[in-house]
Amino acid sequence: MSRYFSLMLCAPAVVLMACSFESKPDDAFLDSSMILRPGVDDAGVTVRKYVDMLESRSQTDGTPVKVTRWERTDAGYTLYLKFSVPVELPFIWSKQEKLSLLQYANVDGELIPAMQFFMIGMRAPIHPSKADKVETARPTSAASPPTPTSSATVTQAPTAGTATSGAPSATQAEMDAESEGVPSDPAPAATPAPTLQTKPQAHAAPAATRQATAVPTLCSSDETPVFACSTGKKRASLCMTGSNQLAYRLAPLGGAPEMVYPANTASTAFKPGTHTSSNGQTLPFMSFDKGNYRYAVYGTTTTMQGLLVEKNGKRIANLNCQEDRLSEMGTAWFQRLYLGLDRDKRALQLP
Repeated sequence: MSRYFSLMLCAPAVVLMACSFESKPDDAFLDSSMILRPGVDDAGVTVRKYVDMLESRSQTDGTPVKVTRWERTDAGYTLYLKFSVPVELPFIWSKQEKLSLLQYANVDGELIPAMQFFMIGMRAPIHPSKADKVETARPTSAASPPTPTSSATVTQAPTAGTATSGAPSATQAEMDAESEGVPSDPAPAATPAPTLQTKPQAHAAPAATRQATAVPTLCSSDETPVFACSTGKKRASLCMTGSNQLAYRLAPLGGAPEMVYPANTASTAFKPGTHTSSNGQTLPFMSFDKGNYRYAVYGTTTTMQGLLVEKNGKRIANLNCQEDRLSEMGTAWFQRLYLGLDRDKRALQLP
């Protein structure tokens, strides 16, 4: 471990790179061991393999992540990427110790801790053309932020939800029925639905953002609840897998999901957005379109929270969360995860 201490000394001092120029990286740098925190051997990969891993990931437009250039600096090298948005990765390189410290990630002007960005990259979708060349890197530290990467952040559009196979999608009439106070009969599931989970939220979030209260959700044990609440008659959940895919589920209290989106492994189109309510509250939301209908879950645990359904831009149901509610949508780690997604700029048609 003593070989990591030299980088512990220089890391705080090098905040701004005073001098840099475009340059092809030295092989010794590319083959050096990469670390994410001073003094800790935590990445378990060389710089070369890490860059190869990044280039194997997909951007939101379906093309592979692209290395645009390298710059030589006083401290080492800075890598410039196109990862849906511009990304800068400054490295401090100790040639003698054969170590390279990734200081942080500058994601379109926002600084993200190195460990967090490392995880975002690991969880990003692999481009089909690179699938047979991928070597998976794994950090050796358990103290990792969102188990994504990410994006933040900078990460990719979630491609497919992990909804329970065979669970039928609800008809719009079922949503309309609840908005009028008439309970709808749950559609029978062809295969077992996810069991109701009660656990501290959320296992993929940083410890600082975890919500201490256990809240029942429709998420499976290997998913992170992003949004969950009871509307009185129904329970809704937005769940995230380790690969940052989202799935929306709606079920009668105590029943199996009667609406699941997506209903299979097809591509999805969840979009993040922000709405300012009539009382001035800022409400983050996540929406998806299904034909002429738009569905949105909105709010945080410190604001109003609910489910909205619109048809052709007009509200047809607004179900307010009443109890057992949680929302990670306002947290920094969740917003960074979906930084690369197209945003839903339409206002919510709330009362």
